[in-house]
This record gives sequence, C-alpha cells and structure tokens, in this order.
Amino acid sequence: MVRAKWFCFLAIFLIVYSCNYNHLQEPDDCIYETIDSCDLPDITIGPFGYTKYEYDSIMYYAPCFNPNNSNEFVYIEERPELSQSDLYIYNIATEERKFLADQVDYSPKWSKNDWIVFNRGSTLWKIKSSGDSLMILIPEGEYHAVEVNPFGEKIICRGYDDYYDLILCDFNGNIIDYLNDSYFGEGSWSKDGNKIATRKLDGGFYQGSSFGYYDSTLTNFIDIILNNSTDPENFILDTEWYPDSKRILWYASGSYSITNIISGETTVFSKYCERNYNFFPSFSPNENKILWEKTEREVLNTCDGYHVKTSIVITDENGENEEIILN
Repeated sequence: MVRAKWFCFLAIFLIVYSCNYNHLQEPDDCIYETIDSCDLPDITIGPFGYTKYEYDSIMYYAPCFNPNNSNEFVYIEERPELSQSDLYIYNIATEERKFLADQVDYSPKWSKNDWIVFNRGSTLWKIKSSGDSLMILIPEGEYHAVEVNPFGEKIICRGYDDYYDLILCDFNGNIIDYLNDSYFGEGSWSKDGNKIATRKLDGGFYQGSSFGYYDSTLTNFIDIILNNSTDPENFILDTEWYPDSKRILWYASGSYSITNIISGETTVFSKYCERNYNFFPSFSPNENKILWEKTEREVLNTCDGYHVKTSIVITDENGENEEIILN
C-alpha cells in the first residue's frame, strides 16, 4: 500500500525518537535490556546492512466511522506478500465485512451522503457503501489527504502541480475553490463544518511543524500551535477535531495532545509507546467512542529486525477501555 509520505515522516520520527532511549544490546545471544514495557532495543544493522521488518499476512489500516451509523466503519486491509490493498466495510454488531474496492491507498473517508472517498495512488475515487457507482472523482491531476465536511457536501484535499495547492470541490468533482501554493495535509474538518485544520508548511515538505485552521471560506487562517522546528520528532503527523468543535486532538513530539481553541489550554492525551501505539483516531457519530489503527512491534527471534502487526481497536473518548475489533 502506498502511504509513502506519511510513513516517511513516521519512519524518520521513530528513528529520532528511539535514540532518546538508553538501549543496551547484546547481539551475540540476542539478549536486550530495556527500560520499561514500552521500550524496544535499537537495531540499526541487519544481515544485509539494514534493519529487517516482517509483517503479519494481513495488516489493517485507517479506520473511519460511518457518520450515520456507529456500528460501521470503512478501512483498508493489506496483504503485504501479495502487494494487495483492499477497501472494506466492517459492522461491529454483526462482525460482517464487505469488500468494496481494490488498489486502495492512504486514508478513506466516509461522508454523510454515503459516498466513500479514497485514493488509488494519486487519483481520487468514490464509491457508495453498497459497492455501487465506483468512479473517479477528479479525472486529472494528483490529489492526496482527502477530508469531507460533516454535511456530505464538500471535499477538501491537496493537489500537486509544480507545488502544492489546496483544493475544495463537490462530490461531482467540480472545483469550488482553491488556494495556490498552499499545503493541505494532516488535516481534519470540524463537526460544525466551520473549521478546517491543516499542518502549515513553510519552506518545504520536511520543514516546519506548526498547524492551525481555516474558516469555511478559506479566507482566514488561525494558528493553533506555532513551532518552526525542523526536527522530525516535532512534526505534526495527525489532527482530528473533537465532536464539540472546540478541542482538537493532534500528534507530535511523541504525544497525542488536546488543545482547546477557546481557552488555548493544551493537555497531554497519550504518550507514544515504541512497542504499541495508536494512530488515526475516528470519532463515532454518537460521540462516545474512538476507532484507532493500532501498531505493535516486537524484536524478531533472529535479532536483526522487528515483527510488525496492526489491528483496529476501539476506546472510550478518553482513550481507555480498549477493545480489539479486527486483529
């Protein structure tokens, strides 16, 4: 599955962040001393000069709730050995899964009008939850980081033509508005429809870590977090609005944090754990649950790399009482 730019960010971050731990490695007998249950040893050189990664036969990615039904979500199911990446719907109540489309990348979004929007490479597609009406959304160009507004009327995404453009369109692919030379990514649309969060990009893709939000007219931008650090550890990798549209959940510097845009107060939601961590939160329509893409890593028995698996889990709004949905 092609999730290249985001995973490039994450890979750089993991390398930098893991260097902050005091690992003691005994390569001869593969005994490692770690600080706590979250700690993993640094493995910098495998048998062919690189760290080896092994993956489960099925990997689960990018869950997104049906905004009309708290029992349903769309997600990506990848089979790494087959280079196969498919779009599915899962029903939590019935435990039924339904195939929708193949060759799916990045993070699909389920809209209020029952269209599911997703990427195939850099092309945007849409499909009904019934599996009908599969078609290209915008015929020409490169588009990524798609988000849908809470009323199922509009789509926002990042276009690329020599440089980044912010694109606003309807579900027929008609361009409503755009901002030239403006990056959109790691974004989210508030539940009241009035705020569109995005990472700020100043000076290049790998520079800057600040983020804020546009109003719905794309004419005003309000800063939330100001930080010009070029350290990958500080990059904003994810944002998601709480249902109240006053708090935003965001990831950077090894933590998910919550910022209240009214009071300006920021609190820590959860700390990053090397062995297992949750990303890409999706709030349920009834506002009391969060879906996550969960990643777990362990050292290989051969001592030259890591085994990686993913699952889809659900928690309470505060991140507690985690339950595995797909594993």
